Amino acid sequence: MKIETVIFDMDGTLIDSMPLWKNYVTKYIEEKNLKLRHNPDVERDCRHMHIEEVAAYLSSHYPGYSTPEIRLEEMLAEIKQKYEFGYEHRDINVKPFIGKNFALLKSLKAAGIPMAVATATHRPIAEMILELTGLLPYFDAVLTTAEVGAGKEKPDVYFEAVHVLGGDVTAMSSRWQPWRKPSKAIGTCAVFEDAYICARTAKKAGFYTIVVEDSAARDKADKLRKLADLYVPNGHTVKFENGEFKMNKRDFHYDMPEELIAQTPLRYRDRSRMLCVSKSSDEFKHRQFMSLPYLLDPKDLLVFNDTKVIPARMHGKTYNRADRDYKETKCEILLLKQLTMDELTCTWECMVFPGRVLVPGTSAMIMGNLSAHVLETLPGGNRVIRFTCLRGPMTYALWLAGEMPVPPYIKRELHDREAYNTVYAKNIGSAAAPTAGLHFSHRVFFDLEALGTDTAYVTLHVGAGTFRPVKTENIDDHFMHKESYHVPLETIEKIAACKKRGGRVIAVGTTTVRTLESVNLENADSDLSGETDIFIRPGYEFKVVDGLVTNFHLPESTLIMLVSAFCTREKTLAAYEEAIREKYRFYSFGDAMLILDKFNDMFDADEEEFFYQSHRREYERYNKV
Repeated sequence: MKIETVIFDMDGTLIDSMPLWKNYVTKYIEEKNLKLRHNPDVERDCRHMHIEEVAAYLSSHYPGYSTPEIRLEEMLAEIKQKYEFGYEHRDINVKPFIGKNFALLKSLKAAGIPMAVATATHRPIAEMILELTGLLPYFDAVLTTAEVGAGKEKPDVYFEAVHVLGGDVTAMSSRWQPWRKPSKAIGTCAVFEDAYICARTAKKAGFYTIVVEDSAARDKADKLRKLADLYVPNGHTVKFENGEFKMNKRDFHYDMPEELIAQTPLRYRDRSRMLCVSKSSDEFKHRQFMSLPYLLDPKDLLVFNDTKVIPARMHGKTYNRADRDYKETKCEILLLKQLTMDELTCTWECMVFPGRVLVPGTSAMIMGNLSAHVLETLPGGNRVIRFTCLRGPMTYALWLAGEMPVPPYIKRELHDREAYNTVYAKNIGSAAAPTAGLHFSHRVFFDLEALGTDTAYVTLHVGAGTFRPVKTENIDDHFMHKESYHVPLETIEKIAACKKRGGRVIAVGTTTVRTLESVNLENADSDLSGETDIFIRPGYEFKVVDGLVTNFHLPESTLIMLVSAFCTREKTLAAYEEAIREKYRFYSFGDAMLILDKFNDMFDADEEEFFYQSHRREYERYNKV
């Protein structure tokens, strides 16, 4: 569907001004020392009224209140003053989804798309703030609910805007009577809104509804995501291309020098660096990973993914029997998910290269004792492959033929297979390591126990759902592959106990986050197992996870999108810029990042003081000797 007209709400959508309106009527009553005739829920009653209706409402509920006309003039003067003050002191800004230098509005203008503003704000004030911000010249019309005679619980103002912009909305509808019926012009009109009731009205009326996230509507975030045709998280930009609105994966791009890609693991895992990011401030701190236990609270709970990486990458030679020409072609197979297994045969879901050669019916020789036969192609491009060995057991044959599946950006050969596994890895089945856990050493676990921080484990076997790149420009079109998970009852009980004592559940790695956010932990009385294809991106409301230990991830990947959902896109990219500036090591064998809502006093200590405090037990031990 191609968009032909666009309508924008102003407050909370175009302009980040909702804090100005929060409890405005109540504050006004308190400032004027007005006395209630009775005790209504003023904010609820006035929530969707335009300013003239508010003035009339106050006249009817407060004795001694002047006429609506006199007080309306007074209220408008105060609101205008607040807007001007807020803009001057940068408390009121244009929302970032429009893009740098109003890129979205410019692209709409260039495409010849007529645009209007539909707002509940009084016209002179609306035009004033639009002019102050530089937005007014882009719009063909400004309409207010007061002029139309109905608030946004009815679609009248949207219908009128379409009519003004040249659309035909003169027909009537029994469902909307006496409102005008959505016609073709309505179906090709996009409405940008931030409030739930307004977005719901636009959606029911037949408009293409785009919801722009706003802090004032955070309690309705889940409903808004389900309702919206396109949901725009805070900090994201929207692009208009070929008659459609899109959220571009380029929003998650950053430029990184190639020399910062870690090619080998550190000799001592816990000697990696750790960038500490506070969600409640813009400050960054630089620590060694071994200091992690001292930055946590004894009430906290660390949750790990205990999956173990298998030698899942195999190289072989294919031949095509279709034309009886045994032409050999080099191929690569990556094991993702075991489907069946017996003594001499097994079937796996695999990623393959080259895909044009490894089609159903093709066979490949992996090594003298092991061959592979492609059975079918799955949605998303993966293959189902049957492996056969001449001498068993099959598990040993696979282990012998395979290599550790280190990512392609690691060019150096990995001599120690265990270097690509965590020290706590237990459950075999992953095609990639949960790399955030590679920093943990037995020493770090000793310090966690000594300081009273509890630990728990889940299992998610890492597959294509985690590391497959996002190929679609619109991130909402990305296809996530399913991955198997298991959450023990012991972990569920520890999470419940942690929440009860006021602690934080801190996930070690994005795979742990996806596992915990995929399951319903409430009232669970046994282990939870299943498959998940959850795609966590900005706008997602986290239900379980309160903190995150993670690595630095590839640009435009689902992993950096998850981190952006946890601590906002702006803060994530700012943290990555800081890490590049400080020459951190990136990706699988690289350094770590710790993200918490707030840190203890150790966060603000200088490096010398932090070193002494975090290692005071060693100092005391040496002094005793």
